[in-house]
Amino acid sequence: MKYTLSFLIATFMILLAAFLPRPASRQKRVGLLARLWRGAPNAAPLLLLTVGAAVRIYAFGSIPNGIFVDEAIIGYDAYSLLHYGIDHNGFSYPIHLASFGSGQHALYAYLSMPFIAALGLNQVSIRLVNLVFGLLSLGVFYLLALRTDGRKTALAALFLLAINPWHIMISRWGLECNLFPAIFLLATFFLAHSLQGGRTFGVAMLLYGASLYAYGTAYYVVPVFLLMVAVYLGLHRCLGLKTVLGGGLILVLTGLPIALYVAVNALGWQTIQIGAITIPRLPAAARFTQIFSLFSGGGLYESLANNAAALTRLLITQQDGYLWNALPGFGILYLFGLPLVLGGLWAVVQEKRGQRAFRLNNVFLFWLAAALLLALVIPVNINRVNILFLPLIYLAARALVFVWVRSRFLAGGLVLLCLAWFGLFVHAYLKSYPQQIGPAFNESFGQAIQEASNRTDQTIFITKEVHLPYAYVLFYTQPSPYDFLETVVYVDPEAEFRDAASFGRYRFMEAAAMPPGGGAYVISNREAEHFDAADYTIIPYKLFSILIPTSP
Repeated sequence: MKYTLSFLIATFMILLAAFLPRPASRQKRVGLLARLWRGAPNAAPLLLLTVGAAVRIYAFGSIPNGIFVDEAIIGYDAYSLLHYGIDHNGFSYPIHLASFGSGQHALYAYLSMPFIAALGLNQVSIRLVNLVFGLLSLGVFYLLALRTDGRKTALAALFLLAINPWHIMISRWGLECNLFPAIFLLATFFLAHSLQGGRTFGVAMLLYGASLYAYGTAYYVVPVFLLMVAVYLGLHRCLGLKTVLGGGLILVLTGLPIALYVAVNALGWQTIQIGAITIPRLPAAARFTQIFSLFSGGGLYESLANNAAALTRLLITQQDGYLWNALPGFGILYLFGLPLVLGGLWAVVQEKRGQRAFRLNNVFLFWLAAALLLALVIPVNINRVNILFLPLIYLAARALVFVWVRSRFLAGGLVLLCLAWFGLFVHAYLKSYPQQIGPAFNESFGQAIQEASNRTDQTIFITKEVHLPYAYVLFYTQPSPYDFLETVVYVDPEAEFRDAASFGRYRFMEAAAMPPGGGAYVISNREAEHFDAADYTIIPYKLFSILIPTSP
């Protein structure tokens, strides 16, 4: 009911503003608020940055509590590379991690190393990369919109990003693919700066190249986006040939290793070793060969239609079924956000009608187009199309400005609506969400593993009710990767997500199959029925328990 009412209110306000004439000029009234505004022009962005930072930093590391399996394995690989020079698959400084077999993007791991070196490997250090780039994105998004559209749009963009539920959530945990939008945003800022006379075109190309190491969807988005930009700049002759060629060379050199990685795994080549750097042939089929419709064996047109339908559903419902991607009832942009996006798109189209002059804000439209084209060639979920959401937020900001120009009363109503939903989101995220998300992040599993490892030097049996539990043991016990490689036994060494049956003194199996004679047993609390409580000392945690045999 709240969603429907908010959606209708937002739609009504935007449509009403569209029918109001844009005033030719306003009589200047310099009241107290206006004088304060002009006297402290940086007060508004600083306030918004403070609010955005506070909601991302408060209780950081404990909400969500526990560790997601992707965080666990990339965290251990970063730790292993930092201290031993190899990942847990034995590759020295790989440009792409082998991870569970089908690969994981390496940039996040390398950026995490300074935090791990300073703080150790833990729940905070493995998430700091996304927090730092999330906070950086707030300022860069404001500065980019300031360059492309001016101060009103920049403030609206910063406001909407600061309170955005998707961006708040991705800034608070360590899923490596969520680094991609921040790197792309930073690159686009330097691109815009270069188009206004700055000497940062090479920096922009370097960052676009670096984004290829952040997430596999960049293999598609970056070249499509840059092709659009190149055509547009060519038509308007915005950059000199020397600048373009120099930047292009930087992009090619930066992206060459990832191009070799794609060739190695798409064409079946062997691992390439260049000094200490590895371009690995993955143990299983690389993820990019499975995700992109271009590489799939199904019908191309059927895939395109299905992906388009899935994207439409995602934009309307703003949910993909994964609690770690979107909080139910709030979605990506808040559930009433679609009218703002459509209103902003309409405002931009109207602005450009009949205009042929160069407009810097076209970078957002090219970004949007590349992201939408991506969504047509992959099975859609929120993570896979995360590059789409920043241009959508930009369009929503344009809608706010569109309404503001015509009616400050209506614009104020929209701002209050956004703030009301932001308040509801923060309350839900801090109060109910920790309980909802705990099982997905296996809350208290790490505590149980560490305590069991400290309690005994004998064999420890670990439940397989947790997905890929060996990753958690690596994360929380931090053994040498050489010891791991010497002892690991995989259930299926060529599986897409290969699981370990055992390594070292750890054995992974269903609780019902655990034999007697172990030094300790780590099980979920739901599995206690498989054990006679009289035979064990039980150490309970929130979702898991340790069982220590009472007799040898």
